[in-house]
Amino acid sequence: TPVCAKHNNLTYCLQDPEYPKDKIKEAIEQNRHPLDHFLVDISASSNVVDDSLNKVFENSVPLQSTAVSYSFEGKAIAPTPNEISNSSGCTSNIYYAKPLRAINTAGQWKIIVNVEFEETGANYTQTVRIEECNYSYGFVATCGTETISACLQQYKLYRLLAWEPHRGFYIDAFLLPISCFCGSHDTHKR
Repeated sequence: TPVCAKHNNLTYCLQDPEYPKDKIKEAIEQNRHPLDHFLVDISASSNVVDDSLNKVFENSVPLQSTAVSYSFEGKAIAPTPNEISNSSGCTSNIYYAKPLRAINTAGQWKIIVNVEFEETGANYTQTVRIEECNYSYGFVATCGTETISACLQQYKLYRLLAWEPHRGFYIDAFLLPISCFCGSHDTHKR
């Protein structure tokens, strides 16, 4: 387990004091042309995302207040209190992030390519949408005596560019939290 995950129960890290940024940059410089086919520079399309989000909010009717916090400059976009989802009866936090490490589908921690070249403005970044349940697997409600409901975390399979010093660049599969839903369990015995 990497240092970034020692004190939490997450399957990914957004901050990592041991992230080998300089080694990854050096490997990118040596393999730049093949990598250009694997990875889309998110900063080049961030204006499109910003514009589409602005159009959504321009055409929406505010319920009480419209407070939105998003930016593609950081590694993670933290939600404001108004962005916390509660559509299924389960509260969750939704944000966009650039993971630095994650557990792949084989259960191994891998380094994910997310580096920016400040000097040239070239970015090799991968942004994913994450939605985490606030109380995963916590009981939400009892519906009569027949059903117990609980908040359950759902995961999505992401294919991301990973890197290892001895292996180089490759595509790997990672399960990351994508939604939170209210599941029910029938306690009535037949």
